[in-house]
Amino acid sequence: MATLFVASGTGGCVGTANDTPAPPTGNIPGTTPDSTADSSADGFDIARVSAWDAEMQFVADVVQLNSGEVVAVGLDIDGIAAIHLVSASQVQVLYTGSPLGMPTSVDLGADGMLYLTDSGGVAESSDDPVVPDSEAALYPTGGLFRMDSAGGTPALVTTEITRPQGVVVTANDILYATGYTELLEPGVFSIANGVVTTLSSGAPLVQPTDISVVGDPDETQLWVIDMNGGQQGVAHSGSALVALFPPDGEITAVADGMNSWGVTGRGPDALVTTIDHNGDGKIKIIDVHTGQSRHVHADGIDITVDPTGAGAGANATLPVWAGGSSGQVYISSNQSSR
Repeated sequence: MATLFVASGTGGCVGTANDTPAPPTGNIPGTTPDSTADSSADGFDIARVSAWDAEMQFVADVVQLNSGEVVAVGLDIDGIAAIHLVSASQVQVLYTGSPLGMPTSVDLGADGMLYLTDSGGVAESSDDPVVPDSEAALYPTGGLFRMDSAGGTPALVTTEITRPQGVVVTANDILYATGYTELLEPGVFSIANGVVTTLSSGAPLVQPTDISVVGDPDETQLWVIDMNGGQQGVAHSGSALVALFPPDGEITAVADGMNSWGVTGRGPDALVTTIDHNGDGKIKIIDVHTGQSRHVHADGIDITVDPTGAGAGANATLPVWAGGSSGQVYISSNQSSR
């Protein structure tokens, strides 16, 4: 099952893999049973969800532009690395192929540029949902890229992170990413002015993927999905959700049993895409301060099929998320359909 962690120093953690999470570090609570209570006003405000077809074989992650269009990254219908611009009425191909091998995550900078991670087509395990041809990748161990949201060839930012998996950009243009060190230790990294700094590496991380910033504006708080997470280096089935306070890197467990795939944050809220024990997707909003969670429901569309990465919306209170192998992207609105 999944575990939710918090990070804020180097290498330490609280609790054990199958125990109830110990009291959290900082503002991270242990999660509580689902609640119908709404999160505070500056969190997510979702009343309706729409599905758009991205015309892709696999959508790994999404982010919404100010225009309302959604950038989706993953594999196109031919299994080639692709970046698509998706709206309710059309799909535009922004880029396909080399130097990308397997795009895994995307975020939008304050400068309007896209930042994306690419794992280079190298699968981390046989359980990965997509295993593209690694020989087709220009950078076999992947890289962090930057490109114009209008299109153009992605420009390499760094290859110092091996098989990067997730990226998030802060308002002051600091990048945070997940991946592996040169020694193939799982890690969380920051990138500022071209300099890569390892915030945390090794246990309890196992396979860190999606990453987002949540919490108070004056205290950067990172939440990270760890696909095979375990505490004190003990792996377990399912995924983990962890969190971290830069510039330290100590990781503390927040919750277990979520089977999480994607995460995006807004103020006191974190939206997490999960898979339940029946294989159905669930979209949860977790209050960062209280630990209470609530489900996102959708009338008229099925949002339970293979939810993967989650990202920011053009309106920060309205997240978007990816439908994985369904080829869908999901757009939230605060306008009720009734």
